[in-house]
Amino acid sequence: MGKLGQVKHIWAFDGISLIDVASDVTLDVFEQRNQLILPADMREYFKQLNGTWDCYDSHMFQFYSLREFKPVQAAYENWEGLTDYSRIVHTLKNHQQVYVFANFSNHLYAYGIRLYPEASPKNEVYVICGGDYNLIADSFTQFIDLYLEDSESLYY
Repeated sequence: MGKLGQVKHIWAFDGISLIDVASDVTLDVFEQRNQLILPADMREYFKQLNGTWDCYDSHMFQFYSLREFKPVQAAYENWEGLTDYSRIVHTLKNHQQVYVFANFSNHLYAYGIRLYPEASPKNEVYVICGGDYNLIADSFTQFIDLYLEDSESLYY
């Protein structure tokens, strides 16, 4: 079983159903509309899982579908919560390229991946808390490894 298969198994155990996975056509439209390339591992995530659909897993992670996958500024521009995410646009360089794909514990932390206009050997993944952030992985696959291990680095 591959890593995404392991994630699918965990989510099924937690009672999370996969509702609607993304197609190659939908992913291509996303790339064309945003002029950014999704890395292959993230494309596979959307094609095989496509989020937890407003549900949190047993560790309090919520993963987003392609429909909910937005730049950090758009995701949190009108956010009214304990964590002030409006500051991230002032601290994270080229924040327009960082797209939020998950959150932990009702947005205590957010997780974003940097996308580029061309294929890149790295797509950095950040854990974000308000205006602060830490680089935790160089790819979505590395993030999934951390998730499967329940690594402390996921929790800022």
